Amino acid sequence: MPAAFQIGPDQNFQVEVASGARAATYVGVDKQQSEMARGVYVILDLTTFVTAASLQVAIEIFDPASGKYIDLISATPVTANSTVIYIVSPNAVTGAPVTKGVSAWLTKQWRIRVIHGNGNSHTYSVSYAYLA
Repeated sequence: MPAAFQIGPDQNFQVEVASGARAATYVGVDKQQSEMARGVYVILDLTTFVTAASLQVAIEIFDPASGKYIDLISATPVTANSTVIYIVSPNAVTGAPVTKGVSAWLTKQWRIRVIHGNGNSHTYSVSYAYLA
């Protein structure tokens, strides 16, 4: 993790999606961020796929005025077995090891969505940790 970011002592990584095979888009439950958090790390670990991999991670924030979720990060599809890191933070940076980052504050209500680009089976896990 970049030195500019810290995961606080009460901000341990949480499992969003345990490792398992899936063939349909995953939509996470609403999360209420910690009052101490400014951002979040999200990690996707794709370990196996059938025929052609195509997973796209979206970190979405909730707009209470419209009642809709809006993509804060909508990353390029992952097409090979790999572990990718996404970050939302006021001073986010990209480059190894971060795959995609956006410089923004994480809102109070947010969620993770993993979009399947095809109906093939993908085995993956997703975890996240708030940034202090």
